[in-house]
Amino acid sequence: LHTLPHTEKVLSFVFGSPSPASSNSTQTYADTGLSASITPSSSGSKVLSIATLQALGFNEGAGACGVGTQVLRASTVIGSGDTSIYISSGYFACPITYNILDSPATTNATVYKVQFKKATANGTAYAQDVFGESTGALSSIVLLEIAA
Repeated sequence: LHTLPHTEKVLSFVFGSPSPASSNSTQTYADTGLSASITPSSSGSKVLSIATLQALGFNEGAGACGVGTQVLRASTVIGSGDTSIYISSGYFACPITYNILDSPATTNATVYKVQFKKATANGTAYAQDVFGESTGALSSIVLLEIAA
């Protein structure tokens, strides 16, 4: 067994608090309430953002239904994606996870957050919701400061 040397170290970590369920029936991004702030100890540090969002799409009639998500550092998008499905009607679950290694290049407090939208013309998007259970405990965001 050979062990490779590691030069990276976790310097700090932050857990975001879950927020209540929310819905979005527009194709404009809205905050999910899922966010966390970290203050890097060095401008050369990297931040590993691990965000897990329990999203849900709902469509009352036949057609494509989708949910779009994005992760932001302050107002800068650092990750995004859409998921959609063609359904006759009803709900579809789309748990989404982002693992993003970011270089914020600052020692100021920096907020990372998750936003969501309806990704198609039909339906409604939900965040922190599992078929009406409305529990934010299924979503999380963790930030780890990694030494350069």
